[in-house]
Amino acid sequence: MRPFRYWLFWLLLGWVGVGLLVYLSLTSTPIRTTLAYGDKLGHLGGYALLMAWFVQIYQRRAWLLLHAILLLVLGVSIEFLQELNGRYFEIADMVANGIGILLGFLVVLTPLREMLLRLERHLIH
Repeated sequence: MRPFRYWLFWLLLGWVGVGLLVYLSLTSTPIRTTLAYGDKLGHLGGYALLMAWFVQIYQRRAWLLLHAILLLVLGVSIEFLQELNGRYFEIADMVANGIGILLGFLVVLTPLREMLLRLERHLIH
């Protein structure tokens, strides 16, 4: 864990994001977009944001790798579950999820990794 004062809040907020992702992925009325490949961009962005969020919280690479694997398993599982709800199974969605996870993971190599910690310190002082 990173040295957050309100680490539990930030962690719970990340898991609320996971819950929102699951809901949006399984609802029978998905978000519609007029953009070409807009749904794939949504998959990529959603998973990138979640992985980048967990990069903000955890320091150890093993925990980050675990979260990346769990998000990937979640994304693949959701694709299979969507068929039960009248939606479509798409390998392209799984690929977009995986690319998003990789992009979110790469935040570990940038100064953005400290963004949430800096925000908390700024808000407290």
